[in-house]
Amino acid sequence: MEYAAVKSLILGGELADVKLYGFDVLGEIDLREEMTGGTTYLVDAALKSLKTTSIYGAHFRLGELDRYALVTFHDGMLVDVADCTLHFSGEELSTELKVYGVNGVNVGIAVDDDIDSETVWRKLSEKADAVVAVTRSFDKEREKRVEELHRLFHLPAVVKCGEELFSFGAKEPVLTKIDADSLS
Repeated sequence: MEYAAVKSLILGGELADVKLYGFDVLGEIDLREEMTGGTTYLVDAALKSLKTTSIYGAHFRLGELDRYALVTFHDGMLVDVADCTLHFSGEELSTELKVYGVNGVNVGIAVDDDIDSETVWRKLSEKADAVVAVTRSFDKEREKRVEELHRLFHLPAVVKCGEELFSFGAKEPVLTKIDADSLS
């Protein structure tokens, strides 16, 4: 599956309202190098988001700091960074979870291992119409766990891992490419 739809929102590939990119696209980002201009991974990602919203999995390093996050860009600007809350706190949430409003749909963000957490799903179900996650791994066991959480909270979920897109309760949209020559 390359695309998934939740209400009026299409998620996934290059033609989606919200483009999702796995952790493999940006790779590991040394924040010191990025901030001094030695690398331009975040600037390049921002430029690709002109006239759209894009969410990337990102692995950040700064000295001993090693963290996994989702970075969101919209119209060429960095909008937000969401951290994987469970990497810092076990099953207790250390930060507020992110819920973005896009095209009238409230999208709850689950970062990497947060997708497995019943606590995260419970908190997101209070405000979100769907859960969107980007993970580093998504095996059969994790897929089964997400299916259980989807059923428990009656919340559709879309999970991006590498090049794969997984959908739980979201529909696969029918996309029709219109040829400009046929309109004249």
